[in-house]
Amino acid sequence: MTAFDIKLHEDKQLFIDNYRAHDKFKSYEGIGRHVKKDRSLIFAEVKSNEIIFNGTEARLVIANDVTEKLKTEKQIIQSEKNLNAAQAIAHIGSWEMDYATGQLTL
Repeated sequence: MTAFDIKLHEDKQLFIDNYRAHDKFKSYEGIGRHVKKDRSLIFAEVKSNEIIFNGTEARLVIANDVTEKLKTEKQIIQSEKNLNAAQAIAHIGSWEMDYATGQLTL
């Protein structure tokens, strides 16, 4: 599989345009949508660099599935919004106490 093969159909033209606009991605880092061999959709954090391997130009690419991480981050953000709304309605707040230093943080 190539980098082009794992792109969603609707993302392929953007991939080509970005590739051309950024000096062929001598180095690249980002998160994007990708399709696995079983055709399921994931979000992958991709890091890519040009290298010389056995005297030949090559590209080292590391991709990490961050789908669950992104879902969890979204859930945490929503939970914090819900907590803030509930505290505002009830006219209460939260605080933290560092007992080692005696520092109270609102």
